[in-house]
Formats: sequence, C-alpha cells, structure tokens
Amino acid sequence: MLNGRRLCLRNLVESVRVGSSLFKVVRRGYNSVAAAQAVSSQSLASDAECAADVDWENLGFNPRPTDYMYIMKCAKEGNFEEGQLNPYGNIELSPYAGVLNYGQGLLEGIKAYRKEDGRLLLFRPDQNAIRMKMGAERMCMPSPSVDQFVHAVKQTVLANKRWVPPPGKGSLYLRPLLMGSGPVLGVAPAQEFTFIVLASPVSNYFKDGYAPLNLYVEDEFDRASPRGTGSVKTISNYATVMKAQSRAKNRGFSDVLYLDSQNKRYIEEVAACNIFIVKGNMIATPAINGTILAGVTRRCIIEIAQDHGYHVEERSIPVDELMDADEVFCTGTAVGVASVGSITYRNKRVEFRTGAQAVCAELNTTLVGIQRGILEDKNGWNYVPREFCTKNRYKCFDFCTHLHVDVAGCRCSNAECADVDWNNLGFNAMPTDYYYMYTMKCPKEGNFEQGQLNPYGNIELSPHAFRRPEYMGLSEGTKAYRKEDGRLLVSRPDQNAMSMKIGADRMCMPCPSIDQLVHALNPTVLANKRWEGFAPLNLYVEFEFDRASHGGTGVVKMISNFAPVGHKMGPYFKVSRRSIVEIAHRHGYRVQERHITLDELMDTYEVFCTGPAVGVDVVEFRTCAQAVCTELYTTLLGMQRGIIEDKNAWIIEID
Repeated sequence: MLNGRRLCLRNLVESVRVGSSLFKVVRRGYNSVAAAQAVSSQSLASDAECAADVDWENLGFNPRPTDYMYIMKCAKEGNFEEGQLNPYGNIELSPYAGVLNYGQGLLEGIKAYRKEDGRLLLFRPDQNAIRMKMGAERMCMPSPSVDQFVHAVKQTVLANKRWVPPPGKGSLYLRPLLMGSGPVLGVAPAQEFTFIVLASPVSNYFKDGYAPLNLYVEDEFDRASPRGTGSVKTISNYATVMKAQSRAKNRGFSDVLYLDSQNKRYIEEVAACNIFIVKGNMIATPAINGTILAGVTRRCIIEIAQDHGYHVEERSIPVDELMDADEVFCTGTAVGVASVGSITYRNKRVEFRTGAQAVCAELNTTLVGIQRGILEDKNGWNYVPREFCTKNRYKCFDFCTHLHVDVAGCRCSNAECADVDWNNLGFNAMPTDYYYMYTMKCPKEGNFEQGQLNPYGNIELSPHAFRRPEYMGLSEGTKAYRKEDGRLLVSRPDQNAMSMKIGADRMCMPCPSIDQLVHALNPTVLANKRWEGFAPLNLYVEFEFDRASHGGTGVVKMISNFAPVGHKMGPYFKVSRRSIVEIAHRHGYRVQERHITLDELMDTYEVFCTGPAVGVDVVEFRTCAQAVCTELYTTLLGMQRGIIEDKNAWIIEID
C-alpha cells in the first residue's frame, strides 16, 4: 500500500514535470492552478518524503533538474507582481537581453534542510533577500520585496520537497536569480527584469568532500577592485576568477585566495567564499570594505563564535599574518564551513590545524545543528515553509520576452531596404527584417563546428546556465555599411575576432577561429541586408565607482564589464581605437599611448571618443568642422563606406 502510494505520487509529479532539458516554458501552456493542485497533492503525502532513484551518498555539487521553478517579472519602472510555479525547463530570452549582452544579473544561494521528523527548514532567506536588494540598487535593477523573495523561496521548496535529501545527506540548494531579461543594445539597464528561483539537491561543494582545503594565494589576477562590484553578488564577479582558479586546480590546489587589488598585501576572499583566521582565542576575517561580499554564513559564524567566547575582529589582514595563523577556514552557503589544511604563497607552503579539535569544527557543529533543527534556534534564523492552499491562484503570464516580429512586414520586392524611419534609428535593439541570426556551438573541450543561420527570436537556455559561478560570456560589436552602388562592406571584423580570442583565453572559453567569425558575419549581413545625430557628448568624471582593476578583466570585452557601468584597468582591445591611431599617424599627428592625468584632460583643446557603437564622437571642447576629430572620422567613415580607397585592406566586402 505504501509503495503503491509512493508510485502514484511519483507518477503524478512526473506527469506534470519536464520530460527533457529541451522543454520550453512559454510554449507549454502551463496552468498555474494545476501546478498548485499537483504540489498540494504531493505535500499531503507525508510518507513520500524523498525522491527515488537518487544516490544521496554521492550528490556532489552539480545542477540536477527538479520538478518546479518559480518565476516572477516586472518592467523597469514597475514592481514585481505575484509570480508562479512552472515546471522546471529551459528558459527563453531575447538575444539582446541585458543579462546576455552586459551581464546585468544577480544571484543568491540558500539551503533547505530536512529534519529527523520530516519537517523542512530554510536558513535565513530574509538575509539573502536584503542582500539582493542592495545588489539590485548597485546594478540598476528593481528587486522583489523581502516578503516576495521569501515567499518565492518557500513555494519552490514545497514544490520540490521530495528532492530535499534525507537528514545528514545534504540539502536542497536554492538559487534565486535576478536578471535583466529585456532587450537592450546600448550600454543601459534592461527594460524588463525576471526573478527565478531554482532548486537542486547538493552535498559538499568541493570534489574532495570534507577534506581540508589546499589554497593558493593569487597575486597576479584580481577578484574585485575598490568602488567596483565585489561587495554585491552579481553574476559578473564569478567568471573573472576562473582563469586563476583553473590554473591553480591544474597544479593540485583546491581553490584560490585573492589579495586586495591596490596593495597586493591584504587577503580578501576565496573565489566563492569568505575566509577566517584563528590565532589563540582571536578569530579575524576581512572587513566588509566594498570589495568583499557580506556572506550570510560569514555573519552567522561571527555571531556563533562570539557566543562561544571567542574575540572576533573584522579588519584588514596582511598575508603575512595569514601565514602565521594557527588555523584558517572558509565560509559560504555553498561550501558551509570548510577547514583549510594548507596555503601556498610565493612558493612557501604553510600547514594549519584541522580535525575534530579545531575551532572550525566547533563552530561548524553549532551552525549545522541549528540549520538541521537539532540545536535550539535562539536567534530565529530558520524559516519553516508552510503548505499553501490550492485556493491561492497565481497570476498567469508568459515568461518569455517576445519581440513582435512579422514576416509580412517585408514591403520591398528587391529586399534592398526595409520600411524604417532611417532618420530616427537611435541605438536600440531592433528585430531585423528577415529575422536571421547566426549560431554556432561547441563542447567545453572541443572546437566550434560549422554554424548556421536561424530565424531571429528568443534563445533558449538552461536556467542552470546562470546557476553556477562559472557564468561567463564575451561580446563584440562591428558594423556593416551600404555603398552608393548597393554593395555591403564590413569594417575590420578580423580585429574583432582577434579581440574575442584574447578575451576567451582570459575567461577559459573556447573561441571560434578568425575565419569562422568572419565567415559568420557574411551570411548574417546578407540575410539581414534590408536593415542597415551627432551632437557633442557631455561626459561626467566618476570618482565613486570603478570600471576595472589592474589584475581584472578590463582589458577584455567580457559582458560583465558593462553592467556595473550603468550605476565601469586598462582599455580593452578596441578596433575603432586602433584604426584612429593609424589614421592619425598617416595624417601627420604624433600619437602617444600613455597615462593621462585628469588635470591634463581638463586643460586640452579637444577630446573625442571612439568605438564600434559610437564611431568617433566629440566631447564638448573644440567641436567645429575644423576639429581633429572631424578630420580623422571623415577618413575612417569614408573607408568604412567605400568612398575612400582602403589601402590597408581593412574592409571586407559581403558577397
């Protein structure tokens, strides 16, 4: 009877859950009321506690499709409304979505535990909600209220309760995501935002289980810079650590510990967790100073340590003091509390105290006891998800950001020019007429193979594409021009290909070859060939926020470099910049590539900007027709449009 009941319930869930990873949420016509009834029916079966066919002893920390995810949306100037549960499946996004092009997104991590009596506990989700609100303000995004956030997490846990591991076997990891899902072409906040909560059963974050960590102190690459985004949990903070992390792991280390970007003297964070040192009765951790994430587990351990009688200090910690500590450990939602067995800095390896007598073990025992409901929760940290009533009707909406495309809109029989107000184009994402885009894929260790044209439309991604810290991406920008005789020209796409290859190496990604990228542009331009105001700029010098740091990713065109700008060491490899430098040389100007002080900038005669998107644009100094900017841009534009002879073979004709 019991086994039959479990089988019946499992079949009920399987009948409404996703059958494969190719599922499209928006095309399913999913009924939220049916979801509520299915979840409620599932929750009534107290003896159908855990999913079958799961090896709870070997969960690891990998995405595992569960039954449901929670989705909620809002417009840029609006508020998030009531969301809904959807069967787990791939999500559709506009290819111009802010999160894909400029890295406008935030993530959180929360765990749910199963008590011995079967009840479920959520650990401090309100703190994650508060942190997401702080991050959203920095990234120019609206965010769910604390109540909305907590409600969404609770419903996701209840809907996936059979995936919560048995007591002591792991936890259900919740991944709230907030992303700019609306289309945007220029560097600006998206016009629409989507909030998603995913769930996956997990155990230990590190592949070696509970073995002490072996860390490497990284002094070449930076994780964050002052006035940057290191203090918020933006997705863009994580892809930047992979180059150093991959290099360290290939040398046998567990992870990387980063130093401050200014002095290279003080410790900051491990790639995905906070760090503590122990010396006698003193416990110290780096202070929250704008480059360090205010971890929820970090705050819990500080309070627990104080309750245990330890003296806790939040301050700058020199790397020399780290190497002289008695004990070192890391904290984070994903990693829990992990002891550090050794640290290597400049070829010097130091081992630390570990084991059952370590302070780390003492504090972790208390934390885990509270999280699993074994010890009394005197601080009210745990939330108990309550079963919800099927009378609760979720508001229905389409998840996808649909761009209204109409093939019948083609009004030119020769397909030369589309019906567009060419005088008022601006710089906004516009679905092109034949709606074609070029796509090409490859596995992690493979090579890109022959791509193909696809009708323009939203792209489908696994929601786990954003779930892990390995989220990453690069973008390029180039332009096609129409000559007077109707022929089409693309300016220096080989340079964009080279720029992308440099960035891909930094971000540990495979990359199309130069020939493949140039080839991809050819059919894309041809398929969309029907689609083809210069007031001086008024710039503001930013003192509060930074665009990049010396050891970071400012030199590559990574999508995550752009999202912080909406609220910004070196210049990355820019094609228009290089072209203008070469043109200026030929025009007899002496060009210097060097540091420029702010005082020198403000005392100059003329200032202008370059880039594939902006072209060459003047800033409000000398801006007349006799300006150097005008002279150089006339030459560049003439070459790009086929009016002036291209002596450098910069231009590729599309045929």
